[in-house]
Amino acid sequence: MKNLIMLLFLLQGSIAFGQTSFENKKLALMNDIFYKTTRQDINSFMKDKGFKKGEVEEGEGDVKEILAFDSQFDMIEISYGKDNKISTIVCIFAGAINTAFIEMEIKNKGYSAKVVKQTIDGQPVNKNIWSKSGAKFNFITYADEKEKIGVLGYGVY
Repeated sequence: MKNLIMLLFLLQGSIAFGQTSFENKKLALMNDIFYKTTRQDINSFMKDKGFKKGEVEEGEGDVKEILAFDSQFDMIEISYGKDNKISTIVCIFAGAINTAFIEMEIKNKGYSAKVVKQTIDGQPVNKNIWSKSGAKFNFITYADEKEKIGVLGYGVY
């Protein structure tokens, strides 16, 4: 009986504190970057995923530095805080229509969206900030039909 109780306790802990797995490649990549890399191994990890090392920029405020990586269709920016931990990840990808598929998966994982209206380059845009009860980090999605790009972010928004 004690073994059964211990097993149930461990299972409950792994469900409550385990990270979410995603089917969408962009969501899965961002999840892997956030939870499976360190500042020391990010360059080799991104190279293995088909990205070229880009620029390293000095950050402002709570952000120590920003690393940019490019692939044939995607650009990823990773912001590191003063503690060398990732604070946010932003992926800009080709194909604004792909944003709808990403948003469906985020919604299916229990996140709900709040629409935020902003102006970018003089154009009004609607960004979706996806949150989930008990989750420390949020997703942000945005599709630019004119430029034919999508934006996916993960972090504190």
